Amino acid sequence: RLVEAGRRVEPEELLLQIEAGDYLDIVKEAQARFSQEKAAIKRDKQLLNYVIANRKLQEEEVARMKELGQKSLTSQSKYGETIQNLLRLQVEEEKLNFSVETGSARLQLRQAALQQAQRDIERTRLIAPFAGVVNAVYVQKGDYVTPAQTALEIVQVSDMDLYLEVGSVAVTALHRGQGVEVESMGEQRQGKIIAIQRDPDPETFTYSIRIRISGEGLLSGNLARAIIPLAEIQGAITVPVSAISRKEKIASVFVVRDSVVIRKRVTLGRRLGNQQVVTDGLKEGLVIVVKDVAMLNDGLRVMTQQSP
Repeated sequence: RLVEAGRRVEPEELLLQIEAGDYLDIVKEAQARFSQEKAAIKRDKQLLNYVIANRKLQEEEVARMKELGQKSLTSQSKYGETIQNLLRLQVEEEKLNFSVETGSARLQLRQAALQQAQRDIERTRLIAPFAGVVNAVYVQKGDYVTPAQTALEIVQVSDMDLYLEVGSVAVTALHRGQGVEVESMGEQRQGKIIAIQRDPDPETFTYSIRIRISGEGLLSGNLARAIIPLAEIQGAITVPVSAISRKEKIASVFVVRDSVVIRKRVTLGRRLGNQQVVTDGLKEGLVIVVKDVAMLNDGLRVMTQQSP
């Protein structure tokens, strides 16, 4: 255990280390097996060349013995012994040929085992991935640790992340890498969106976003406020939310014409506070009913009154 809470560390600095003796032995064993396999392949190639040369000589001897056997009283047993020697050399050649052909695969297996052992050595050392401050150390000298166990926590103080939850209207206007103005500790900072949740929270129906800002002068837990720019709507027609009738799940408004209300089906867009954007179905200059629309019916005669 080489660091304590509160210590500032630099990138690649050693933080914690586990006993590496067993892992070093595995690396040495893997290196020895790799070298041994490499030497064995080289030896088999040389032996294969010798056996091929001997086999060719033996084939010539068999041919000579066969010719002598036809022209003289050469012993048949001598000829049979020559045939047996040729067969033995052919079998040995096949074995060595197989060993040489599969040597590359065996060497790759030994090399993979060696590389795995070397990576395991690297895993005995916990290195700081970035400059920061050690926030907590969860293991003591002599402790046994397991894979995926949290051993240490580092806080990156050069940058800080602001976590926000926004609605669907806001999230559609945002993208990764977008600049966002952030206010914290009485200062204005320029942040950048680094992550946007694509599926909403099933309980709040909000989307999580993370904004990265400079951490100079800030501490984890400080409050901040971000100004989220929404997409602009040009030439939009808006009506009060109270003017929208949703009878039978169909959005409509009541237009007043010659003291008679007429229901007009509309297509709704974004809601901005108490105002509802209407993207289709209305045009500028119409007179509409803005409250108590649940009490109205299409064709009902009403009295209009100018507001003072």
